Amino acid sequence: DVWHPAYDCVLKEEIIFRIIPYTFPADNPQQSETCSHIGMHGNFFCRRCTVGGSATEKETSEGYQALFKVCYWSNRTLILLISISQPGNARTCGETLGVVEKQLWTACLGVQETVDALQSMTGVKDKIASFWIDKCIIKAREIQNERISNVTTRDPRLNKKTLKGDARKAVKADIVQSIQRVDIHKDTPVEILHTYLLGQDKYVWYATHNEW
Repeated sequence: DVWHPAYDCVLKEEIIFRIIPYTFPADNPQQSETCSHIGMHGNFFCRRCTVGGSATEKETSEGYQALFKVCYWSNRTLILLISISQPGNARTCGETLGVVEKQLWTACLGVQETVDALQSMTGVKDKIASFWIDKCIIKAREIQNERISNVTTRDPRLNKKTLKGDARKAVKADIVQSIQRVDIHKDTPVEILHTYLLGQDKYVWYATHNEW
């Protein structure tokens, strides 16, 4: 919020101006949603990078240590050792869009668990895409039932008793397959109130006392 003096050559007079960056301020949950991020309770809990991992991975010594980096500050006889979050690879709009597209195509196969696994493995979950993912899964199951399970409507090849084993699986696979610029990760500024000002005290207190 700084005003800068300048001279406008067109108006031929002195002016003042300020620079307003193109950002998307919001609280942390809303910024996660804006970034097509699964949220802070996901395995990959950061909307800006890919730090994290499965619960099993994070419980190992290597997995836990990978979440942090140790910084040393020396002031003559005083040495401070502080652990702070170790960032993962920065997320990009292109990669996030690619994951969302992959989830949509996967939904066309009618398997909810596979879509859930993709979201858990990447930390990407787009609210708008989720609406269409649900519809795609339902529609894919209806079409698969019509073309694979229902004897009266399915592909005639599946009614042949001689079609067995790998040949039958190949036919089913063929049927299933036939059914089918701002950088939002960088331009969501850190929300100071809940992340730092309250976060260091409120959430640490809650995490250590919520079982009482």
